[in-house]
Amino acid sequence: MNKAKLLLPLLLGAALPALAQTPANPPVTDAYARGYTAPHSPDAPAVNAVQGPMTDALNSQVASLNDAQKAQYDKDMADYRAKVEANARQNVRDQARFDNQQRAYADAMFAWRLQTRACERGHVRACRAPTPDPADYY
Repeated sequence: MNKAKLLLPLLLGAALPALAQTPANPPVTDAYARGYTAPHSPDAPAVNAVQGPMTDALNSQVASLNDAQKAQYDKDMADYRAKVEANARQNVRDQARFDNQQRAYADAMFAWRLQTRACERGHVRACRAPTPDPADYY
């Protein structure tokens, strides 16, 4: 036991310098990195120099929309949001249905195990009873 107490600090002490040498944010070398996920990377200024003018042009196009275009843009944003919310509601309903089905299955399995034990103990009615159906437990 004393050896373990002496060995633990030694092992931890050896691991800390190795952890300290690992860079927190390794440089991005991916050819497809556009600087969006790593603005602190060394490649970010070069990527921003290439992509920045295009981003500025797109932003100015959106800013210069006329009233009809702005109304359509706002409608598109609202439509998208409505579809996302409808999908979220559907997911909640699906999850509730799944939870009910899962509980019904678990309840039916519990009843089946009780029935099996009763049959093994010699209760003939339990042996002749039908297998519990999860649909009966909804």
